[in-house]
Amino acid sequence: MTLILNKNVIILCAGKGTRFGKLTNNIPKPLIQIEKFENKPILFFILNSLAKSGFKKIWIIKGYLGSQLETYISSLNYTNMFPELIINTIDSHQDYLLGPLHSLLSIRNNRELYKQNSLYFVIPGDTIFQLSLLQRISYFIKNHSEIISKYPILFYRTLNRQRLTKKGLSTHHKSFSILQTSSSNPNFLEKIEKINHSNLEPTIKYKQLYPCFLFTYSSLKDLTNIHDLKNIPSITRLLNRYSEQGKKIYITTFNKNYDFYDLDYKNDLKYIEL
Repeated sequence: MTLILNKNVIILCAGKGTRFGKLTNNIPKPLIQIEKFENKPILFFILNSLAKSGFKKIWIIKGYLGSQLETYISSLNYTNMFPELIINTIDSHQDYLLGPLHSLLSIRNNRELYKQNSLYFVIPGDTIFQLSLLQRISYFIKNHSEIISKYPILFYRTLNRQRLTKKGLSTHHKSFSILQTSSSNPNFLEKIEKINHSNLEPTIKYKQLYPCFLFTYSSLKDLTNIHDLKNIPSITRLLNRYSEQGKKIYITTFNKNYDFYDLDYKNDLKYIEL
């Protein structure tokens, strides 16, 4: 079993956030302010929940309008807003234009971060996770080191269509990441499907992927050991390719009440409950 000593959170903040329209013309999406919560930015609430969940080392992947993210992180560090956290930034340069997978892979240029015995908890910079969900993931990391050292890890919850489309979020535009499990072992992934809201069946219970990933240095290196990596834009597509090759991805379920807010559209900001 590989001993995991270096635990890191990777927050993907490099993309343009075009679905927010004009709001992101002059500001990166993670810095969009939430009016109902004292106009604090999305990223503030992500960091606040991470701090309360026992995470320490945070790496912000910047790209589009990255200097604004750099300034914001510098101000947080200067004021000691989150004394529990060590927050650094990594510049993805132009790699983010190839997709979120390539934003993530920019960590490979950082020797302090990309090394043996490292763990990466990867989350998007436009999704706010309920505190209880992050605490549950933190508990999983502390208590399942053997599984983590062997496989890439995904988390999911089981919901029906009514629950998936709750709270008035902009679901008519959304597609949901749904897991199909291996026929031989339900603890392993078969594939990840994108299912549009209009194609959800009312009687089926779906395994909804939580939008986060857990990789070790070794598993990430193995995942990306393919010849046409530049043609794969997303992490989920890479995971599907990995599974198609007969390699194992471990999946584990959490309580369906552990929630998150995937902020795809401006209207989604109104429905956040913290």
